[in-house]
Amino acid sequence: MFYSATYGEHNFNDIIAEWFGLIGENYDPNHLFTLQNGGAILGKEFADVEVHRYEDSLHITKVDDLVEYLQSLKALHGIGTMEKDKMLCMLEPHMEDGAIDLQKEYGTFIARGRA
Repeated sequence: MFYSATYGEHNFNDIIAEWFGLIGENYDPNHLFTLQNGGAILGKEFADVEVHRYEDSLHITKVDDLVEYLQSLKALHGIGTMEKDKMLCMLEPHMEDGAIDLQKEYGTFIARGRA
């Protein structure tokens, strides 16, 4: 039996990249093994593959902390050097009742038996 936890291709990094209009070399997500393609990859070696998704999200009330976190992410090259005030202005339209909610897409694969 083999267990593997991973994230999906519609995670909060992808949402932020969309909000900031990041494409190409400004956004370099690692989608080598995700909830969307992991089953097919594991299916080459295992007879039975199941995925268990974990529903979760971030409820962010301190948007300044989110800005600092986003500036540290390697995949979001395009906003690492952006001024904090500009980032806050770009996030403001996505705030509701003083908070931002971001989807997190995570799960675990359980694989059994030889293919």
